[in-house]
Amino acid sequence: MPGGKLSGNTAIVTGGASGIGFSIAAALSKEGANVVISDIVGEEQVNVVPNATFISHDMTKGLDSELCIGETLDCFGSLAILVNNAGVMSEMKTVEETSYEDWKRVMSVNIDSVFLGVKHVMGL
Repeated sequence: MPGGKLSGNTAIVTGGASGIGFSIAAALSKEGANVVISDIVGEEQVNVVPNATFISHDMTKGLDSELCIGETLDCFGSLAILVNNAGVMSEMKTVEETSYEDWKRVMSVNIDSVFLGVKHVMGL
């Protein structure tokens, strides 16, 4: 909404196409921010949030993270807010039952993607 507390600011919300991320994106938009909904799926959600655009990318990949930030700057000219919301859970298994591949995927999304997002935003 024009004139909101965040009017003129741009935000990226990773994992923004559903759940908590979508709610955050909608709240930021309601306060006047331009919002980039970043996710690997869910482009249809952007039509529900005013002042929003969707950028499909995988935050666990450094190049995708850089491209998302670059596309955000191309689209809105600035970036003031990064919400590192993307996260996944594996099946509830014991350590013995959890494969190393599952462990790496969860850590990549929940930990590495936060590092990559912050690293690339700090370089602006």
